[in-house]
Amino acid sequence: MDLNERVGSEFEKAIKILRDNGAEVDEYDIDSLNHTIETYNILVNGEIASNMARFDSIRYGHRTDKNFENIEEMYRASRSEGFGDEVKRRIMIGTHILSMIMQMSIIIRL
Repeated sequence: MDLNERVGSEFEKAIKILRDNGAEVDEYDIDSLNHTIETYNILVNGEIASNMARFDSIRYGHRTDKNFENIEEMYRASRSEGFGDEVKRRIMIGTHILSMIMQMSIIIRL
């Protein structure tokens, strides 16, 4: 394993403790771990999109001080003020990922 020296040392200590207590420890090569960053990005952005939806400016989250004529204007103004650029970007990516077309596209690629 290509680990940081300190992490590798602690990992080896943990394995020794397991073996000393009667555990059988085997080593496996897991090729799918090469895709963990991509998988993380898909999952985290989907989660962010769904979790940020609850910040509706009525029960949760920032509410704008600006005048608004309808609830859609309030949502738009409140979210524009309350969410930073990175959060907005992740919400858009996550919403795209969660859409039906994207879900099918991801399943087909896997």
